[in-house]
Amino acid sequence: SVHEVLKRLNEHAINVDLICELIAYIDVELEEGAILIFVPGIVEISAIVRQLENSRQLDPERFVLLSLHSTLTSKAPPAVFRPVPPGVREVVVATNIAETSITIDDAVFVIDTGRAKVSMYDERKMMRRLVEQWISRAEAKQRAGRAGRVRPGHAFKLYTRRREEERFIAARIPGMLRAPLQDLCLQ
Repeated sequence: SVHEVLKRLNEHAINVDLICELIAYIDVELEEGAILIFVPGIVEISAIVRQLENSRQLDPERFVLLSLHSTLTSKAPPAVFRPVPPGVREVVVATNIAETSITIDDAVFVIDTGRAKVSMYDERKMMRRLVEQWISRAEAKQRAGRAGRVRPGHAFKLYTRRREEERFIAARIPGMLRAPLQDLCLQ
């Protein structure tokens, strides 16, 4: 029956309900610690934060909801680095900026959607665009490693092991090969 459900599952859609249920499960069943959620972009960040704010399962006084995105970094990081009071759980919804650019020390749990927006250069149209793609195996390992900086952590991957092993590329194509050379030369 699990195989039948997985066949019908749309792995390309970010399941906001599943993420919210997983947060509720972590809160009730597992130990204290911040939750770091990796999503592809600002639309998914907004949807998850909105649903968590309106959730009846989660007590708003026991949760601090934070967003991390390249356009939000000027106001968000100071709050991310501040310790939360005992009994309060921090939930950080972030793009791949939290993979390497920012470290959240108290993150014990990582929820990984396996998706990211990547800047690609279209030679025919001669323009750069953001494309949502599956992450690489190296990025999946990096994201999982964000859990448990100060004590053992847990990573919840919202994609199948088979997808990761058979369909994820080993590593992301370097940025230099995804950008127009004239931009790199001018920089």
